[in-house]
Amino acid sequence: MNTIKILSMVAMASLVASCSKDKDDSQGNPSFSASSFSELNVSKDFNWSSSVKGNFTVVLDAPVNLYTENQPIELQDGNGNLLQTSSISSGQATFTVAIPDQYDELFAYYPNTGDKVQLNTSKNTTSLKIEEIDFEAGINSGFFKSGNTLRKSTSSSTNLVFEGGFENTSPQMDTRLLTKVRPAGDWYRYNTAAHIDVVNGSKIFTSKTAGKVGGIVQSVKVSGDQIFDLSYEFSGNAGFYVLFMDKDSKYIGHTRVTLNSNGVATCRFLAATNVRHIQLYGFAATNEHLDNINMAQVPDTDSDGDGVVDRKDYYPNDPARSYANFHPTVGKQILAFEDLWPHNGDHDFNDVVLSNQVEFSRDKDLKLVSATVKVQINAMGAGVANGVGLVFLNQNKLPINQNIISGITLENGNSVSKLDADVQNGVVVVENLISAIDYTNNGVGPSTSPKEFRLTVHFTSNTGNVILTPDFYIFRTNERGREIHQSGFSGTEAADASLFNTGDDVNGTYKNSKGQPWAIEVIYPYSLYFSHPLEKIDILQAYPNFQSWAISNGANDKNWMLYPTPGKIFIP
Repeated sequence: MNTIKILSMVAMASLVASCSKDKDDSQGNPSFSASSFSELNVSKDFNWSSSVKGNFTVVLDAPVNLYTENQPIELQDGNGNLLQTSSISSGQATFTVAIPDQYDELFAYYPNTGDKVQLNTSKNTTSLKIEEIDFEAGINSGFFKSGNTLRKSTSSSTNLVFEGGFENTSPQMDTRLLTKVRPAGDWYRYNTAAHIDVVNGSKIFTSKTAGKVGGIVQSVKVSGDQIFDLSYEFSGNAGFYVLFMDKDSKYIGHTRVTLNSNGVATCRFLAATNVRHIQLYGFAATNEHLDNINMAQVPDTDSDGDGVVDRKDYYPNDPARSYANFHPTVGKQILAFEDLWPHNGDHDFNDVVLSNQVEFSRDKDLKLVSATVKVQINAMGAGVANGVGLVFLNQNKLPINQNIISGITLENGNSVSKLDADVQNGVVVVENLISAIDYTNNGVGPSTSPKEFRLTVHFTSNTGNVILTPDFYIFRTNERGREIHQSGFSGTEAADASLFNTGDDVNGTYKNSKGQPWAIEVIYPYSLYFSHPLEKIDILQAYPNFQSWAISNGANDKNWMLYPTPGKIFIP
């Protein structure tokens, strides 16, 4: 070692000893400017994932008389597509998501009322307010809205409302709370003002007491998860509230009604899964009326006969599969690897770059049926042969203690994927990338469109409705035990544990002593392509904002990947 280098090291040591703060200024210090990835010192618990991940809780702000326990609540995207379903417990429900940092169009939807709120992914909890019915407000309440077009029912079903024209009924008195279910099959007067009168030879409902609103109630039994059309004629402030009750006659929701300019009110509504009674509460004052109430079920189609109607069936022509959920929840997962573990590499993170999406299918009882896996190899900058592996873990990223895979089917020309004989619930997606693809896509060597490997993993009948976490990793083709995983994941049973704590690895965590990983994750919207660094280009040179993101533990510059340095990245 030359004298200048020794003096420099001594000077640096003195400077470090004189400081009271952390010995590496890169950690959490926005003014520190690193010239290479190796200079970064980050929080040891940083997950190196550019994404929004975790459990997000929705807390219902609901009226005290609205029963929400065990009721469904949905997670939807910006287009209203169902992503997950959860169940309310003690006034709240939790969703587990993995989405792009750039994506904020997630909504919690309560199907019993149609209320929706955008999920605040910057916080752990989001409040969903359910509006309380003000029965005294009449059509001035939020449950009535203006409309100009009368929606005609597409149903030819029989009117489910008994005596919708009031021609042959003498309503009994029943003054219980409006959220209490009445016996089906007749009208009930809510108060003494409620009155059936004859106008122009036809019977209508109105009030017989000046200054007092009359009320009338009828309950209709339903099976749940059905669509209905409701229409009625009204004048003045007269109208109907539509309430939903469950099998135990508990009030669980309601819907809104459209008032048309021609004196007709309409609504098409979904009586959600748990609804067993629809209760109509009508009101009218003197010189106001209600008449010709009609409620009919809108026919639903179940093309595959699996008991799940087409509007809810992700696979409407496959009786074995009904529902789907995805990893990531939205978008695609990009994994960029350095392959010299347990030794540090050159930090261009292009030795293997892959993108993937996993579609989990479930049957009508939400039991796992299969997982369709799509893996694209975006780049292969390594000089040695690596393979790509996949193992299915439980929700806590831990191995499952039983085999749940019954077999795999290769698709779309894939001839190389196979079950992993060395890893329970594992799949070898590609055993040797050098022989499987003919490009590098790193600026050195041939370039072409990424090749996709597609396969379907079939699960055993006793797998149940568990939530699975796919762990994609790489391994050395000629040294199977040399696996490289994302930080936060452990090696499989095939990993060579003797390599842990050797080289730069710390305790088999796939991080070095500075908290730096051998793999980074980006969850990207479908429409975007992650442009990885060119060969021998440090990721900090390719993406100047990467440093701020890393040393802030992912809090700052979350969109670092959108601002590359021209000429430093691979552009397909």
